[in-house]
Amino acid sequence: MVAKKKITLKDIAKKAGISINSVSKALKDSKSISQKTKNKVKKIADKLGYIPDIRAKTLRSGKLDVIAIVYDNLTNPYYSMMLEKISNYLYSKNYDAMIFADSWHIGHLSIDIAKKAISYQVSAILTFIEPTLEAKNLIDSFNLPLLLIGRDGRPTNINSIYSDDYEGGKLAAKTLINKNSHEFLYFTEHNELEIDKQRLKGFKDELNLKNYNLDQDHIIIGTRTNNASSQLIETLNKNPNIDGIFCFSDLLAYEVLRIIYENFEERIKKIKIIGYDNTQESNVYPIRVSSVAPNADEIIQKSFEILINLINKGNLNKKMINIKVNVQYFEGTTA
Repeated sequence: MVAKKKITLKDIAKKAGISINSVSKALKDSKSISQKTKNKVKKIADKLGYIPDIRAKTLRSGKLDVIAIVYDNLTNPYYSMMLEKISNYLYSKNYDAMIFADSWHIGHLSIDIAKKAISYQVSAILTFIEPTLEAKNLIDSFNLPLLLIGRDGRPTNINSIYSDDYEGGKLAAKTLINKNSHEFLYFTEHNELEIDKQRLKGFKDELNLKNYNLDQDHIIIGTRTNNASSQLIETLNKNPNIDGIFCFSDLLAYEVLRIIYENFEERIKKIKIIGYDNTQESNVYPIRVSSVAPNADEIIQKSFEILINLINKGNLNKKMINIKVNVQYFEGTTA
């Protein structure tokens, strides 16, 4: 099979009867080119089968109009929800997304992923997981804009936008109390993350304020030797009066539902469950988990306002930007 001839700007210019420079500007949607000419050039480019040479563009500008998106858990519906919103927003701003799943380093952006993102000459990095110190230092050395989304970057001096996790925990406790729960449990699979600690602290403080206790054995934290699911089954067996469960995420809330349906079906109507993230906004489930979360669209809009501003300024040596977003309760069928 004969290889198809590569179409160049010169071919489009010849067909359109204008200069190569004008074709380039038209394809970049430059304001100096009339809309009529832009439409004509784009129509010819499509007809000829023109595909931009990304490598050549990188050599000219040094960067691609691409934002690296980094996360760690391929199965978490929160990421699928956010990635869809991010992709739509980037498209509206003429940027593309390049996805990196750092699934071997749960909770942290590793030096390996940092090197890959840098090697692809991306314009910025938006990460859901906190960079290791080694990764952060490498990214900073390349003066590459970096934004941590969903976690507080102040302790590690990283630009960030995050939810008020402490208030989220308090709101979950208030809601369960208002719905007549009296004995409570907190369920998570990790406790080293600051967002986890803040959600638990807010939950405990609100319960104490309303004269309720959260016993230590009612805080279920999974470990490598004793996973959270087996701990939950054991705790629910020992404590039949537990009727209010707050989960670190919606994903874990669904895991709790599964465990109760399979092992304690007679208690399913008694136990109220609240998750975190409001993944029901974009994902359709047979059961809608009640959830606490910030407004996802607000977080994404503010995230890219920060990133694009950093990209345009090209200077990361100024004061860090850290924005905390308020949370709200989203009614489901589990609380």
